[in-house]
Amino acid sequence: MTTNAIDRIKQMITSDSRWSSERGDFVIYVDDTGFDKIADREIGSIICAGDAILIDQWRQWFMSPQLNTAAMPRTERAVGSGLESITVSYVQRGTGRVHTYNGWYLDFGDHAKFSGSGAVFAHDCFTRNRCAITCIGSAVQRDPFSGGNTMFVDAATGRNNLSRAFRTLADVHTELDNRGEVMNMKNGKRMPFKVWAADPASGDRALSAKDITLSAPTGQPSRAWTQEERDEFKSVLDQDLARHMSEACSD
Repeated sequence: MTTNAIDRIKQMITSDSRWSSERGDFVIYVDDTGFDKIADREIGSIICAGDAILIDQWRQWFMSPQLNTAAMPRTERAVGSGLESITVSYVQRGTGRVHTYNGWYLDFGDHAKFSGSGAVFAHDCFTRNRCAITCIGSAVQRDPFSGGNTMFVDAATGRNNLSRAFRTLADVHTELDNRGEVMNMKNGKRMPFKVWAADPASGDRALSAKDITLSAPTGQPSRAWTQEERDEFKSVLDQDLARHMSEACSD
C-alpha cells in the first residue's frame, strides 16, 4: 500500500516510494523507481494513491508543458467485474490549500492529513514530532506496504526531491524485473522477484513484471468520481492557471 502525508501548516507534501501488488500471502514490490506519487508544477502539486495505470496517466497529464484541464484523465477503470480508481489531493503553491478528491484521510486537527496503509503510524509519529518527513520514515519501519525513500515537495517554495528524469509505469515494471522483491506475509521472508516468479512449485508463477498490476493502494474501497468532483477539480485548476498567468504577465 502506501503512506501519504500533507502538513497544512508547514505546507509539506510527503510520501513513500513503494509500488506493490498482493498475490495471496505474498506482496510483490519495488522501491525508489523515480515514478513518484507526487507530481509538481508551477501552480501546485498533486499527490496520488490507487491504481498505478491511472496514476501514470495523471502524472503525464499534470506534468505536460501545457496543462489542458478540458482533457483530464479518467479517474477509474473497469477490471473484470470490479473497479480500480484513483485518489488525488491537489495542494496549491504558496498557500498550501488542500483539495482532496475521492479520498479518505486521517486528520490531525486542521494541521495535517494522512492516508494509505501507513496512515495510523504516520499520524502517531506526527503527534510527537510534527514532521511530515519523519512520519513517513516511521510508517515505513512499521508498515510492510510502505517503503523506500521519502519524497517531498515544499508547497510554499516548490523545493522538492522528486525525480528529475520523467518516469512512467513502464519504467517501474523494468525496475521490478531487475530488482523487485517479494515478501511472504506469513513469515516475513523476502526474496528477489525473479527468483519467486520463476519458482515452478506453483502454477501461479512463471510471471514477468508486465503481468503484475501495481498500485499504491489506499486501503479503502474503489469508488468512481462523481461529475461534481471532476468539475470542481477542473474549476480549481483553471483558477490557479489563470492566476499564475496573470502574475507572470505583471512581472
